[in-house]
Amino acid sequence: METRMLIEELKKIPAPGLGCAAFGVIHWGYQDDRDSLSALMTALDAGVRHIDTAAAYGSGHSETVIGKLIRRRPSIRDGLVLASKGGIKGSKKNFLKEIDNSRRRLGCEVVDIYYIHWPMEGVDPRPSLEALAEAREKRIIRYAGVSNFSPRQLQSAHSFIPLDACQFPYNLIWRNPETGLIPLCGELGIARVAYAALAQGFLTGKYRPGSRFPHGDHRDRTAFFAEENARALGKGLKKLKFLCDAYATELPVAALQWIVSREYIESGLVGARTASQAKENFILPAADPALLREIDNEGKEIAVCFGNADTFFTFP
Repeated sequence: METRMLIEELKKIPAPGLGCAAFGVIHWGYQDDRDSLSALMTALDAGVRHIDTAAAYGSGHSETVIGKLIRRRPSIRDGLVLASKGGIKGSKKNFLKEIDNSRRRLGCEVVDIYYIHWPMEGVDPRPSLEALAEAREKRIIRYAGVSNFSPRQLQSAHSFIPLDACQFPYNLIWRNPETGLIPLCGELGIARVAYAALAQGFLTGKYRPGSRFPHGDHRDRTAFFAEENARALGKGLKKLKFLCDAYATELPVAALQWIVSREYIESGLVGARTASQAKENFILPAADPALLREIDNEGKEIAVCFGNADTFFTFP
């Protein structure tokens, strides 16, 4: 019943939601907190009501930035689905402490969704799952989830404690979840939250396949910018732009319209580093169904170059 409540709650929220990884300063290059706060406020003013962050984003810095705004404007917490994530810590006590640290940084008594951020090779997830179950029972979190788990790992975790949400990468050109996680979540009644709606910026059209990024920006170590995929992705990007031009629609707008239109996705997440990006990503015009069909087909063809990988990250 509680999970069904989450599914219905996310479905009612204007999509997409705001992913706040860039607010953490590391992994995406330099980010000014003033820009982060401006992007956050603009997204909220545009109707965003699902915000996703993690303890790992700048060692809690992203959570701290969000917490500053919540303390400054407490009313924004009403009707907001606030999600965060923690790493597997090896013991229930340590994971519960991580949840408490997230609550403190966010300035919230209750975090709506708390995820295990990544499964770790050789580390038993059960103590962290037990911590999620206890935190949910104590109502310091409302819903328990896992992020970046494979279908097998998700099935195992859900058999240990009932899960409410699963977060995974999914977008117009990264389609592997369609044959694994998406149907499995449907069978188990778990809410599906898709991140990387613009493929780490690739679907903005601003970057070429094989692009190199400044020091501290992790994107040149993802499949979207890997040299071995550059030829296939370059051809696909040109085709997508051509299709969008025919409908007088910008590619990133069409890509976001596509993720929002997926009935089997409860919420899609996209980032925004500035107020102008927030306006572009969260104030979307009505979509043309014909365009969505065409880019959907082209996206499937592009996705073939990634094979059956569970993640687009090319580093451990």
